[in-house]
Amino acid sequence: MGIGQHFQEGLRRHPTEEERHTDYLRWPRLIAFQLTSAFCVVAFSLASWALAIHYQNIRDLRAIPGATLDDHDIFSAGAYLSASAGLASLTCTITNLLVFGRVTKLWNKPDTDRSLLIKELVFGFEAVALLVAAIVCTSFVRGSATVTSPTIPQATILLLLKAAGKSLAYADVPAIVGFTVFAWLAWLSMTITTILVILAARHSHKVLRERAAAITTGNPRSSSAEEKSGYNHRA
Repeated sequence: MGIGQHFQEGLRRHPTEEERHTDYLRWPRLIAFQLTSAFCVVAFSLASWALAIHYQNIRDLRAIPGATLDDHDIFSAGAYLSASAGLASLTCTITNLLVFGRVTKLWNKPDTDRSLLIKELVFGFEAVALLVAAIVCTSFVRGSATVTSPTIPQATILLLLKAAGKSLAYADVPAIVGFTVFAWLAWLSMTITTILVILAARHSHKVLRERAAAITTGNPRSSSAEEKSGYNHRA
C-alpha cells in the first residue's frame, strides 16, 4: 500500500482511543511546524549571506596596506542565529514528519511521559535560544564595523571606503537587517509552536494518566464504544 493510500485510509477511518490523544491540535501543529521551519530557513539563509559579505569585505580590504576589519560583534550574532535557526528548523521538520507519519500510518509509536517531556523541553529551549538571538542581533544592528591600518589614518580609510561606495554601518547591509527581522519572526512562530506542543503534551499526559488509572481500577475505557458514537477527531 502506497503513502497516498495510507493517507486516505487514515483520514477516512475513525481513530482508536490509542491514537486520539496524538491527534489533539494536529493540524494547527502541522501548520506551525512548517511556518516556523520556513522562517528559520530564511533567517539562516540571510545570516549565511551576511557571512559571505563579511569575507568579501575582507578580500576587498587587501587593497589597503595592513587594513584590518573588525565586525566580530555582528559576525558572532549571525553565527549564533544560524545555529539556533538551523537547529529549530531541523527539529520542526522532524516533528512535522513524525506527526504526518501518524496520519499515513507509517509511524505509530505511542508517546510516553518521558518522550512528551523531552519534546516540551526541546521546543522550550529553542524558543529561548531564538529570543536571545533576536535580542543580540537587534542590539548590534545599529552599530558599525571598523577598519584600521597601522600606516593609513582612519579618516583616509573612511574616504577611500566612501569613494568605493562601501558603508561600515550594519543597518546599510540588507542581509543583516533581514536576518534581524526574520530572527524575531522565527522566535514568534517558534513561541506559538511551543505553546501548541505543550498543550498537546498536557492533553496526552492527561490521557495517559486516565488510562493508567482505569487499568489500575480494572475498568479500562472501551474504544469500540467511543468509535460507535461517531466522534472523529480527524475532522
